[in-house]
Amino acid sequence: MTNKALLFICFFISLSEIVPQSGTDNYQVADWFGFKKAAITYTFDDNCANQLKKVIPIFDDYNYMLTLFTVTNWGPDWRGLSEAAENGHEIASHTVSHPYLDQLAENELENELKNSAESIYANIKTGTPLTIAYPYCRPGKLSFVKKYYIAARGCQGYIEKKTPSDLFNISSIICGSEGPVKTVKDFNARAEEAARSGGWCVYLLHGIDDDGGYSPLPSDTLRKSLDYLKENEDRFWVDNFINVVKYIEERNSLTINETYRSSDTIIFTVNDTLDDDVYDFPVTIRSKIPAGWQSFVLIQKNNEIAFDLIHDNEHDYIVFNVVPDSAEIFFIKNKTTEIKDEFQSGKLKSGRLNNYPNPFNLSTNITFSLDEPGIVKLTIYDVLGRKVDTVSKVYSAAGEHLMIYSADKLSGGVYFYALDTSRGRIGVNKMSLLK
Repeated sequence: MTNKALLFICFFISLSEIVPQSGTDNYQVADWFGFKKAAITYTFDDNCANQLKKVIPIFDDYNYMLTLFTVTNWGPDWRGLSEAAENGHEIASHTVSHPYLDQLAENELENELKNSAESIYANIKTGTPLTIAYPYCRPGKLSFVKKYYIAARGCQGYIEKKTPSDLFNISSIICGSEGPVKTVKDFNARAEEAARSGGWCVYLLHGIDDDGGYSPLPSDTLRKSLDYLKENEDRFWVDNFINVVKYIEERNSLTINETYRSSDTIIFTVNDTLDDDVYDFPVTIRSKIPAGWQSFVLIQKNNEIAFDLIHDNEHDYIVFNVVPDSAEIFFIKNKTTEIKDEFQSGKLKSGRLNNYPNPFNLSTNITFSLDEPGIVKLTIYDVLGRKVDTVSKVYSAAGEHLMIYSADKLSGGVYFYALDTSRGRIGVNKMSLLK
């Protein structure tokens, strides 16, 4: 059955089969990515020298992302910042010259906000900077800030709720010699406070070791604070400022709609009301597993979505991550189809089957061996086990042969194919199509 046929069926199912919103018992959107208890973000201001030399390598060791709020006229190391951005760290605005924004004329304020963003964008090729940290924690005129950014960091000193009351003045806590968070114990205590409240803890740092930055913090203290978070990774989501902002906005505007439900198939969409060019971070969802489903698969755009299994309140769930507005999701009973079972168990009834290259673009070369002349039929299946194409060819001699299959009619994704003769199946294999 094609996707169009499934969609056609959707118009005829009874209203009792439709689950319209994510607030139903069947679905739950996580407060924080991965259903963690709290979000933790480390932000660094003012281009201090050891941020690139020492901090980035430390965070890379833990595979944690951070935010560098950069003053664009203070001689930033654009090459180093670009390398950090390529590894997933956020390079964001701390204005052009670090002024008191609330003391500027409107044209001066706009220049500080606009030119900073444009300078970062010109030097960092990973997307438009979307967040800003206010110099001296003093916001400028909000209407100007909103023209160029989607969120801003202040430094009120408290842990934010899971949904901050003002995304343009998100609280952070100053760390180091001049702040209330100086020791590993201080870091750990704030993290635990965030976990108890289900909130978001944003740290504000400047100098590291002896680089001359404001309120310096020993790098060893920083590393040990990350040790604690890594040891408790089941509870703490550590990520940069922009990713947490995106998650909050997406989570709060998300809707999950079922468009089809049967005894073995559920089709649903995950959508929000936000700009897809900006809000592209995956949200974490859990979906109740229907009674009697012992094995199943989650499919989007003909690719399997990875998921975890959890048991909570006498129900079993799958937990998965998906970018809103990306495509319909198919939740299907039986994790493997007959064609996939044969491939995964390696049962080749006769001959030899090879596929190269893999992945491929427009064609795949299939080599196989025949015991006698005859017709060979190639059947292509998608990951749902549905037949999507067939090709037959006559071979006048036994021995090894090459069949070239053109995949220009298929969309990108993972497929399986089988070769059959009148005497039985030669074999089954897997191929990936990149388009």
